[in-house]
Amino acid sequence: MTAFIEEHRKMYGVEPICRTLQFAPSTYYDRRAVARLPLKAPPAESGPELELVKPPCRNAHD
Repeated sequence: MTAFIEEHRKMYGVEPICRTLQFAPSTYYDRRAVARLPLKAPPAESGPELELVKPPCRNAHD
């Protein structure tokens, strides 16, 4: 979707394309920013790398 918008944005503009495709312009801009600067990508919700930084869980009945 973002590739299509990128190809046609100069001719039609991002907002009109997004309105027609029912695609939020903010989503397009977010994905474009991540493509340019991958370090700005939101952190993953889960994964093995997060296991290293999670604090240990305590039992509520301890």
